[in-house]
Amino acid sequence: MKVFFSLLIITIFNFCFINNSFGQRNLKKENNFSQVTLDTYRISSNTYELWWSKGGYNCFTAGDTLPAFVDMRQYKGVLNYGVTFSSTNGQNFHFIENFSMYKLNIDIAHCKFNKKDSIVEIEGTITGGWSGSSWNGIQNNVDIFIGKKKDTVTLVRSKQFIKSKDVAVFYEGKKVIDHKSITLDTLPSFSIYDYTHYKTNQGNERTFKIKSKIDINSLLIFGLGSCYTEIYDIGKMVYAKNIVKPKKKRKPKNLTPDVIIRNNIQESNKENSLVKEKPSYYIITEKAENYILRKQYGKAKQEYDQLLKDNQYVFARDMHNAVRCAIFTRDYKTAINWSEKLVLKGVPIKYFDAKIFDRIKNHKDWNDFLKRFDSLHKKHLVGLNYTLIKRLEELIDIDQTEYIKNSKGEIEQSELSKTTEFVDKELIKLIQKEGFPTEEKIGVVLAKDSMSIATASKYFVLIVHSYQKNHKTFQEIKNIREKATKNFEYDAIRDNLEVFKSVGNTCLKIYKGDLYTDKTCSINELQVKKIVFRFNNEHRFIIDAGRYTIIPLENEDEDDKYVAENFDFVMKLTDDWLFYEK
Repeated sequence: MKVFFSLLIITIFNFCFINNSFGQRNLKKENNFSQVTLDTYRISSNTYELWWSKGGYNCFTAGDTLPAFVDMRQYKGVLNYGVTFSSTNGQNFHFIENFSMYKLNIDIAHCKFNKKDSIVEIEGTITGGWSGSSWNGIQNNVDIFIGKKKDTVTLVRSKQFIKSKDVAVFYEGKKVIDHKSITLDTLPSFSIYDYTHYKTNQGNERTFKIKSKIDINSLLIFGLGSCYTEIYDIGKMVYAKNIVKPKKKRKPKNLTPDVIIRNNIQESNKENSLVKEKPSYYIITEKAENYILRKQYGKAKQEYDQLLKDNQYVFARDMHNAVRCAIFTRDYKTAINWSEKLVLKGVPIKYFDAKIFDRIKNHKDWNDFLKRFDSLHKKHLVGLNYTLIKRLEELIDIDQTEYIKNSKGEIEQSELSKTTEFVDKELIKLIQKEGFPTEEKIGVVLAKDSMSIATASKYFVLIVHSYQKNHKTFQEIKNIREKATKNFEYDAIRDNLEVFKSVGNTCLKIYKGDLYTDKTCSINELQVKKIVFRFNNEHRFIIDAGRYTIIPLENEDEDDKYVAENFDFVMKLTDDWLFYEK
């Protein structure tokens, strides 16, 4: 045995730091291991998450008192397992799951193994993972285990994802009563037994000092919920006859989290996610808007020209863009054609005071257009449904009056809910009697200066509030909206209800006039271009502004820290911090 021990020390001498002051006697008893050597025995990187009912880390239950380390790479997301939700109090909501796996960084200060009593002592610091201030009320202490591994599988069980008595959970169409009885998936995992457990302090830098008896099968494991588990084959390392030589020096670890689920979509399977096919109309307008972004007005005009064929219905916002592209390309005949169509939609003569029309006003055909304006405007007035307009205005006034009262605390939510249900019923009766409120029947909504067109109808607020309250009447309104969209009576594809449902879950954020991207997101260059265009839109084109969220300024020091920890700076957009309030 003494011969073997001498050979072992000679073999690992170059890889261990030995304190010569201990003398020859201690040299035989203790081995010291460096950070680089320990990293060589790191296994199963970026694979497992700690699930432990004792720790309460995960929204699922592992079903065992033993710590389980679960392979999260194939986790599909709550909705993708067939789980749905329904409110029990009439309020609507939209379930959004975003799940990322963070990364821990383990720095070893000392690693000492006493072969005489098989005791390992390790000191170090843990950084990375999620910040102690990221999730209110949840501590980011890291659990440290030294034990033996047993391969197993872990059941993903249904649990109360929304902890509220006002929300019911359904699985495959059936209401879930006993959440433990529903198995959504089975994921590869391992458990540990015969283990020693330690827990670090919380914070962004957690120190640890551990001591444990080990054997050749022992693993050193660092685990924290929503973080990849760090696993070291420490038993194999300390009992190795020949220490594995590190292939390269240790590099700084990239601690950017890996996104598993983003907005309910499994990131690894997003290419196969069902994408609704758009009508050809929207394919044309989307292409045109992308050309406008690049100032390729000629190509954009060619796209809009397709909408002039075969009596295709065209929404006012697209006419607004089309007339500008025609003017830029000096196709004044087509520009006047679009201008006439806009008058029939209800734009006033002041609309044509926009600077872009200075380029066409000296053309001989423009005066002819102005002479026809009154007759075109009268034709628009004849097509209006004044009964529909008046009642819509009344319903909007009822809705807004009650919502303002509620915001001031003058009425309860229950009373507000009754008002919304009443407005829903009245809106349904009105549409059944007078038809859907198209641009031709009620006109278009204009900007304050009347030189541009608003992208949402006045009554859109009624649809939003109906969605929020989710009475039985909303399903009927939803059906009416879908039918009107199919008939080109309403532009639901671009009415922003889906954006409203996302409740701020976007990769791109604007804070203090600067554009940022979530550290877990890759940059979407097209979306960035759209947002930049929104702040440099001299000719007032109407295009998709790109999906972004405003981070309001509340506590500047805390907000600055939050943004720095979670987002990367992209570019400055404006010095006007409060542009979104205008």
